[in-house]
Amino acid sequence: MRRYRESSREAYANLCCSTIGNQEWLVIKAVKQMKGCSRRMIAEHTGLSDGRVSARVRKLLDKCVLVESEDRKKCKVTGNNVYWVSVRK
Repeated sequence: MRRYRESSREAYANLCCSTIGNQEWLVIKAVKQMKGCSRRMIAEHTGLSDGRVSARVRKLLDKCVLVESEDRKKCKVTGNNVYWVSVRK
């Protein structure tokens, strides 16, 4: 028998996946292909503007699809130390 919390988490995960838009899927695909990256790297990879990428990443972080690194890493595009995102496992 499943516990209530487990089934609730599954239902929430299914709901999140059903509400992901096309640009969000582009972001997820880019992050998976690069195995973690900065927002600017996503913009370069997808052709989306920086603003669109930031908005989509924020939504995906809120939906618990992406996670943000705790430490800053060097962006391969700008050379700045920034927080990277990766797909939640």
